[in-house]
Amino acid sequence: MVFLLILLRPIGNVFAEDILEKLREDSRFGVGIGVPYGFFGANIEASVLDYVSLSGGLGALHNEGCWVIGGRVYPFKRNVRFSPRLSAFYGTVAILKNEAGGTINYSTLLGWSFGVGFDWKFYGRNSVDFDVIYRVFSLPSGYSDANDESFLLGYGYHF
Repeated sequence: MVFLLILLRPIGNVFAEDILEKLREDSRFGVGIGVPYGFFGANIEASVLDYVSLSGGLGALHNEGCWVIGGRVYPFKRNVRFSPRLSAFYGTVAILKNEAGGTINYSTLLGWSFGVGFDWKFYGRNSVDFDVIYRVFSLPSGYSDANDESFLLGYGYHF
């Protein structure tokens, strides 16, 4: 068993080095609106493979903290000027408004969101991204008229 671990250790190191190189090659910090930005906030995306990245966002809406974590798949690779993508995130997908007793209270709703969109590098390392998002959640009783569709619009810097 020890012999097997000694043989596999260099393979694990090579894989870890490949991921670290990929992170250095094309990661992105962005600000914008939409679910991947915590509604109004910031998002960081780290490329872990040629076609896959991991992402997380923090933001706020109506004084409520919002967060998401997830990933994106780039079917045609990510390092090109125009990169179509598919996204999946878990975290804050809606802000609920409750007007009980003459006061307005807001609360967050967690769920999944799935999107299709693109990242467009318009000048050097600068990019604009746009996605159409479908949010999956269940409204608590007493709430209605929630829209499942959403969008995101953001500015990013690739480093």
